[in-house]
Amino acid sequence: MTISKQGIEEHWTYRTAEWLYEVVLRAIGCMLSAKAVAVPLLRRFAGVYLEDGSSVVLPDALERSWRGCRGGNGASEGTKAGVKLTLRLDLVHGGLQGPMLQDGRAHESKSLVQSIPLAKGALWIADMGYFALVRLAQVSQAGVYFLMPLKDGVVMWLEGKRADVLNVLQARGADEQEYEVYLGAAKQVKCRVVARRASEEQVKRRHKKQDAYARKHGR
Repeated sequence: MTISKQGIEEHWTYRTAEWLYEVVLRAIGCMLSAKAVAVPLLRRFAGVYLEDGSSVVLPDALERSWRGCRGGNGASEGTKAGVKLTLRLDLVHGGLQGPMLQDGRAHESKSLVQSIPLAKGALWIADMGYFALVRLAQVSQAGVYFLMPLKDGVVMWLEGKRADVLNVLQARGADEQEYEVYLGAAKQVKCRVVARRASEEQVKRRHKKQDAYARKHGR
């Protein structure tokens, strides 16, 4: 068919955007449906779900539809609009939930993916951005296991007594340690803390990353 540039422009509507989003979801679902793994360790769980999010900066003109972070400065250009995509990948069955869309400034824990329940006996893996005691308590009560880094400053109880994780690790001194603990002032989350001493190479790499972050933010 023959159509002018103006004709094409008129078809870029909200309805078109929704249609393209559905196409993307179906395409991703088909592409990943055969990527299941056959690792015996993972097969012990009803599902192994890896959840994460990623942000995409959009033109400032889209701020009314997708609010960005503004880079911490209201006068910043190019950061007024942004969209965050969050998704949950099932490593056992190869399925994918998402990507779900939300404002770029919104936290990952507010993602619509969080509203999709996890099966009892499943393992949920996420980074520290998803660490919230209320959420972890809900996950545990539903019979779901979780795996993520321990957030600094969280109250920890060991053998009925309040303990500092760093002091506990230093007192024993072993390169690998494991403890059953409760997290939260009200002891609302029971979990297992597993610690492994970082190698010299890992320490140097982390220090280098911290230095780069400090320089970038003028600290």
